Amino acid sequence: MTALAENQNVLVFHRVPKTGSEMMQEVGKALGKLKGFRAVIDPGQVCITGRCSSCSLMQRLRPQAPLMYHPVAEELSAFASNFARETSKSDEVPVAYFRHMPHFEWERHKVKRPILAGMVRHPVERIVSW
Repeated sequence: MTALAENQNVLVFHRVPKTGSEMMQEVGKALGKLKGFRAVIDPGQVCITGRCSSCSLMQRLRPQAPLMYHPVAEELSAFASNFARETSKSDEVPVAYFRHMPHFEWERHKVKRPILAGMVRHPVERIVSW
């Protein structure tokens, strides 16, 4: 809920595979230019499938089920650092942050909880389109 967000100037869009998240990311970038907010695509984005060009060698070699991926502690720490850096000036310019990610413990990493958004899709349709 928006009321629970400690940082009302940051929106995190959880990119879930096969729910139109790439299109939402592009819409976010276009709206950012029109409405005056920064759209940030996480540079260290966790690759769910292991087939992305942004995947590290360890991500490509790690056996993983695409619907049940949980990043290791180093990836979570790197995300927390990058997120804090990218959103540090959100009081001046609001930020929309896009990233594939499972649940993240904001308090544990000492990051102010942002507004969280995501999309869902019927599970059978999602698997069929994979």
